[in-house]
Amino acid sequence: MAKATSIVNLNGKLNDVVFYRIDGKTFARTKRKYFSDQVKTDPSFASTRKRTQFLKLSNAFATAIYRMAKADADRLNYKSQHQLIKLIYQVVCLNEQGQIDYASIHKNLKGLSLNFLDTNPPITISRLDNDLLLGCDKLLQQNAEIKLLIGTLPKVKKQKEEFIADVNMREVEMVNITISPDDHLQNIRIPLALKPNQVVVAIQNNLVDEVNREWVRVI
Repeated sequence: MAKATSIVNLNGKLNDVVFYRIDGKTFARTKRKYFSDQVKTDPSFASTRKRTQFLKLSNAFATAIYRMAKADADRLNYKSQHQLIKLIYQVVCLNEQGQIDYASIHKNLKGLSLNFLDTNPPITISRLDNDLLLGCDKLLQQNAEIKLLIGTLPKVKKQKEEFIADVNMREVEMVNITISPDDHLQNIRIPLALKPNQVVVAIQNNLVDEVNREWVRVI
C-alpha cells in the first residue's frame, strides 16, 4: 500500500487510483481491472473454474438431500449440509463433469447422520442390491416408526460449457414402516428397485429410556 505525500489533501478516485485518508495520512490504492473476467476466461484459471463447477454441483446435490430430509425430520443439524457437500465433492472432483459416479457417492454418504445423534438406531438399515434390508437386533419397548425418503437427484445440465443442477430433488417418494417388538432378530427386505441416481434417507423414531428419539441417516 502506497502513502501519498502532497500539500493537497487527496480523497477520492483519479483514473484507476483510489485515494483515502486514515488518521490524517493519505494512502493510494490501484484497482485491478477485470479480475472477475480474467478468472472466467483466462486459460491460467482453468483449474479454478473447474473446481468452482465441481463445488456448485456438489452443493446442488447436498442441498437436495438436506431439504428432502428437513421436510420430514423434527430437527437437523445445519452443519450436516456442509458435511454432505464435502463428501460429495470428494467423488465429483475425481470424475469428468456430467459423468457422476453415483455408486461412489452412496459409499461416501453411507451412514451419515444428518442430526448428529451419536447413538445407534435400534433398527439397522442397509442397501441390498437395489432394495433395502432392515434388521432388528435390539429389543424394542414399543413399535418403531420408520420413514424412508427416496429422492431422485437433480439432473445435471450443461449450459455455456458449465454443468449445473437444481437444488431440489426431481422426485421424492416416502415409504412408512412400523417395526414391532415381535420383529426382534428378524431381517426384513424392502423391495424398492432403487435407481443409481436415487438417495435414501431413513428417519427412525423410537422410545429409548422413556425418551422419544429420532435418528436421521443417509442409507
